[in-house]
Amino acid sequence: MAKLIGSTYANSLFEVAAEMDVLDNVSKELNFVTETFKTQKDFYQFFISPKVSKTKRKEVIGNVYKDRLSNEVYNFLKLLIDKDRATEIFSIKLFFDALLDKNRNVKRVVVESVMELTDEHKRKLIEKLSKSTNSEIILKNIVRPEILGGIILRIDNEVIDDSVLSKLDSIGDSITKIII
Repeated sequence: MAKLIGSTYANSLFEVAAEMDVLDNVSKELNFVTETFKTQKDFYQFFISPKVSKTKRKEVIGNVYKDRLSNEVYNFLKLLIDKDRATEIFSIKLFFDALLDKNRNVKRVVVESVMELTDEHKRKLIEKLSKSTNSEIILKNIVRPEILGGIILRIDNEVIDDSVLSKLDSIGDSITKIII
């Protein structure tokens, strides 16, 4: 249910921002708001608290953000309070970012490897993935020594596991089938 709510609100905000040609600005402002909530946990708790009246929460949000945010994002925050959806702000941000990436033909790729890839390896991987997907690639490298060697590539909903660990697991499964 939470995913549906986050997706629905993100889609609505995205449509308004696209129609008004302010996607970049809305994205930056959503990032600013969510980063503020991450670092100011008490402020976030206030923003989502049903114990504080909606009027008081909107007043405080106005005092803090009115001059820092566009009307679109400011009014969106007030709408989340009015509709009791303030707790969905982080989910909405994730869905909004995914819509923005899709709109811009950007793919976020996670590469897991035993050690940090060199800049040259990253550049070559980005180049190959960009050509094969016809998309701009944003690469994130995660170091995971436990995979022993090779890489695990995550792009969209696809996982390409070319790690030594997965190959050893596969050999182990084959041996188990032979023995049984």
